[in-house]
Amino acid sequence: MSCRFPKIERIRLKRDIDALFARGGSFFSFPFKCVYLIDEAVAVAGDAAMASGVTYLPPVSMLVSVSKRYSKSAVRRNLIKRRTREAFRLNKGRFAYDGMRHVDMAFIYVSKKEESYDTIARSVERILSQVCAEAQK
Repeated sequence: MSCRFPKIERIRLKRDIDALFARGGSFFSFPFKCVYLIDEAVAVAGDAAMASGVTYLPPVSMLVSVSKRYSKSAVRRNLIKRRTREAFRLNKGRFAYDGMRHVDMAFIYVSKKEESYDTIARSVERILSQVCAEAQK
């Protein structure tokens, strides 16, 4: 799987965000609260989607939220979001695969202090493994 993070892997539509928070499950893995929604649609990626004429559906789509309550500075909030997206981009290939059910995920940052990249990456890895294991059931 590619280590890119294209726009299609980001949750952007209000309809999708509302569905995620209304019907999704959640758990906590410091410094994130993860909300996830496992779709019945099977993810079809890249060449397989082009060959079958099906629209591309990535295995995992995500969004990141950092509240102003925990980090007043926009520069700090953006840094946390960049670190989270980078950790997701590098780790998604180890857990997501073609043929798995589509998963929407929201990473909600809940720590009051700015965590290091290593802490964020370990947490994102734990979250991905847990959610992808759930999607395989």
